[in-house]
Amino acid sequence: MEAKIAVLPSRNTLPAKAPMTPVDSMRLTITWLKQVAKWLARLRIVAVAFAPVFATFIYLLLFSWTEPHIRWAGLGLQLAGVLSVACGVASTRKQFGHPSTIDRAMTFIREWPRYPKPSTGIAASLQAVGAMSATGTVPVGMAPEQTVEARLAALEQQLKDIVTKAANDAAEIRRQLRDHRGLIEAESASRSEGDANLHLQLEMTATGGLDLSLCGVLWLLVGTTFGTISPELARLL
Repeated sequence: MEAKIAVLPSRNTLPAKAPMTPVDSMRLTITWLKQVAKWLARLRIVAVAFAPVFATFIYLLLFSWTEPHIRWAGLGLQLAGVLSVACGVASTRKQFGHPSTIDRAMTFIREWPRYPKPSTGIAASLQAVGAMSATGTVPVGMAPEQTVEARLAALEQQLKDIVTKAANDAAEIRRQLRDHRGLIEAESASRSEGDANLHLQLEMTATGGLDLSLCGVLWLLVGTTFGTISPELARLL
């Protein structure tokens, strides 16, 4: 007699993967290409730095590396380096709200002293307006011939007036406290935002212009080399 043993599927058995369709493969490829593009975008400053250098080499190859063209190419790179430094300075001034050099020059020109015109007369007037307000409670006197009931009624009315004024004063104090609390909270939020903006400006000033400065250093280095040893390079190349 043979015993039959049934094998049940295990709960840990992983389901078989479905075959990848061409559409899925294309979708994954597009996603990967987008990630590669974002990664290459981080190197855009390298492209900006080396593009003028490569353009200079192409320019010299077209003109067979003659000494005047090497010197002119070096001058162009030097000017590009100085321009990058000027752009960095202008960006820093703009971050702190200072006018540019051109604006300062135009303001200086507009402030040229005019020749004074003859005065025909001087008129002056002075006006002053003052205002003052005050509030208070004045007790009402009682005549001696008034009855006891009249005196009690007058005292009750004065007590009501005092209670009403005290309630109004308390409400006014609470309103002023709410207003002051709102002003303090708004000032605190504004101060926090200002501190964050200041920190961001300081960070951008300290590190934001480094990429542009490095580009300028590279251009100045290559340009100075071309401009200094242009005869030697022309003979060598």
